[in-house]
Amino acid sequence: FSVELGRWRLIGINAQLCGSGLPEEVVQERWLAAELGRDPRPVVLFLHKPLFLDSPDDDSITTDAINPEPRSRLMNLVRSGHVRMVVSGHLHGHRDREIDGRRYLWLPSTAFLGAGVGSSIPMVAAMSLDLSDQSPIAEFIPLPNLYPHKLSEIKQNGRYPFLRDT
Repeated sequence: FSVELGRWRLIGINAQLCGSGLPEEVVQERWLAAELGRDPRPVVLFLHKPLFLDSPDDDSITTDAINPEPRSRLMNLVRSGHVRMVVSGHLHGHRDREIDGRRYLWLPSTAFLGAGVGSSIPMVAAMSLDLSDQSPIAEFIPLPNLYPHKLSEIKQNGRYPFLRDT
């Protein structure tokens, strides 16, 4: 998706296509390149998986982030576009870092605690993103009735393969 919101543009992509080899992956990359070149507004890019865990140059193959080859193509688009912030979830933890002038924000889950991948903080929470200013303001929204389930306990260490495999 691509939405104009005041001085910002919000763009969302399907992270599951990245590295899939499906024809839709090429279509999405072309669309993203066109969207990033269309307007000089600052962009917030949304995707489910983080682009990387610690550094854009990470070379590990992982299920926790976009893998190196598709990440390289995406990072070229991010660097050449007006992307100022990349927002992702997937790891069920919070992290807020700036690298090379871009902010990378990992959002917590409202369902399950993460395992604390990288320097993330495992938590169950919701977050508000205020784009009314030059710099986005991310704030936690109190949700006192949430219970931080541990996904590893529900999976029972792989007892339910359909959960592990998904």
